[in-house]
Amino acid sequence: MRTVVDEELVIWVMPVYRSANTIERALDSVLHQTYHRQIVLVIAEPDDNEVCSIVKKYEDKDKRVRLIQNEVRCGISRSLNRGLDIAISEYPDCKYIARMDSDDYSYPNRLEKQVFFLEENPLISLCGSNIRMINNGRDFVVVYPKDMDGILASSLFVSPFAHPSIIAKKEFYYENYYKDDVVAEDYELWLRSLRDRRMANLQETLLDFYCDGEHASNTEAAIASTIEVRKKYLFDYLGVDTSDITDQAIFHRLIPTQYKSTRDTIISCATL
Repeated sequence: MRTVVDEELVIWVMPVYRSANTIERALDSVLHQTYHRQIVLVIAEPDDNEVCSIVKKYEDKDKRVRLIQNEVRCGISRSLNRGLDIAISEYPDCKYIARMDSDDYSYPNRLEKQVFFLEENPLISLCGSNIRMINNGRDFVVVYPKDMDGILASSLFVSPFAHPSIIAKKEFYYENYYKDDVVAEDYELWLRSLRDRRMANLQETLLDFYCDGEHASNTEAAIASTIEVRKKYLFDYLGVDTSDITDQAIFHRLIPTQYKSTRDTIISCATL
């Protein structure tokens, strides 16, 4: 059986903002991977001096860490896009780009497993994984759909990926950047790119996702953005006029317990 060696360069893109209490946990987790050929791009805001000071210490002792400080306040989408621009333009030997948040923890074998999967499945452009969600000391595992059929079906209801768990081929981002006017930037990106890309989720837990950190997925702005994204990219696919559907109904549709085929799921939802 083929084993993964550190042949391909992986670049992490990690935006940070006021995460001084968690950034060391996140950086340590990516720097202690069983897969070693990597570079960590940490994109910080101009006023985040405490975080920058911590990252600079890592940069001074580990050449794989690079601190990039924005000149003006950019927010997460533009920070992500800046990191992608640098990964693509300044590292021509980069093959994969991985996401990471500054308040999460990647398991030591995450990169090894994901790189191996993508190398063995060349038609797949992007893959994520299951995650362990931690909230105020309580935790549970979130399982994401394995293949395109489940991913397409689940996209009607929720984001089919845990954003900080994904890794993608560099080429995926040539035409698929984050929109900086969308709060639910990851969900919008997945739905925009699902038509012509094959994606997957490893059915293993490879990341601890801390809900009590900097994640903003439950804010009112994120909910409103999610509703607009669903209207534009999902209901439009089905030819459904959403003008008479309340935002509450659009947001609170529940995903089936078992992922069905895309066609069966759409039919079942149409009859709700």
